[in-house]
Amino acid sequence: MLKDVYPRKAAVTGGSTLDLIGLDFPNTDDVTVRFEWADKKEFVDVRGIFDSQSKLTCVVPRLADHETAEGEPPLGQGTCQVRVALDGDSFTLTSVEFYFHSITESGSCVMFGPGVLEAARDPANNKLATLEETMFIIQVYCIRCSRVLRCTFLFL
Repeated sequence: MLKDVYPRKAAVTGGSTLDLIGLDFPNTDDVTVRFEWADKKEFVDVRGIFDSQSKLTCVVPRLADHETAEGEPPLGQGTCQVRVALDGDSFTLTSVEFYFHSITESGSCVMFGPGVLEAARDPANNKLATLEETMFIIQVYCIRCSRVLRCTFLFL
């Protein structure tokens, strides 16, 4: 039985590790994790790994790599449900909500940085301020040397 996932959100570019927490997972090499958008009638299945009777892991899929039904927009930012199938059995009846947030892929933009930050109002000037360190990277492609040059800015 699937009870929770951690983290609860990841970028649409995928690649991060997702922990799936539950009860009585059997020790098997046949683990399938399904990211399902019921409103779009779409899903993406990825291979999972058995870690223990209470934990499975998988790699969050890169949504741009998956085709949708003809005429449907590509999968992107938004909420989906995560389910698990073990040993070729059907997917769990229980699901856990998971959120894909948008982010621009660094190779396709001039400037990139954090996609989702907590913010709070600064009482001194009533402006929004981040509650975390914030880093932005500006990159430029140099035609002369055929390299990408990057400049990193860290705001504390």
